Amino acid sequence: MKRAIVFLLAAIAATAAAAQTADVLAGAKLARLNDHAPHAVTPLSVTPAVLFQFDVEVFSTLKGSGIIGSLDTEIAVSGPAGDFTQATNGGSYDAVTGSDTIFLSIPEPVLRVAGRYAVTVCAAGETGVRSIGPAFFDVVPRQQPEPPTPNPQPMSSAAPGAAKGAQS
Repeated sequence: MKRAIVFLLAAIAATAAAAQTADVLAGAKLARLNDHAPHAVTPLSVTPAVLFQFDVEVFSTLKGSGIIGSLDTEIAVSGPAGDFTQATNGGSYDAVTGSDTIFLSIPEPVLRVAGRYAVTVCAAGETGVRSIGPAFFDVVPRQQPEPPTPNPQPMSSAAPGAAKGAQS
């Protein structure tokens, strides 16, 4: 019985060591993917660059190289409505171009206050936290079309004096 317990404990320890090694290797692979060493560094960009005030459920796309952290990625938005920090809403890495894409759900208070906003990405990795940005977008009031101007004088096709009839 003691042998079975010792064997079982040894098997558990070996499995845990193998899992830890796999985690370390996976983490190193992810860190290498997020370093993007063979590609040119591209600055952070945000699209669309203009958002309309009072719109709801608006998402923006952030692109750049090295903007996805191997441990964590957060996005900071600062402007007239205040400062907001949130996690990404997903993203991807394009191995061909070396560019990262992440999605940002624009905080609702930002869409209520017109003005210029700065977006900064904080990417946490094994070597520390990188701050990428800022990139900028504007929240602007939606332009309302001008109402038609009423015409104060009705248009008449009759010649002057024709309405009175013929007089002799």
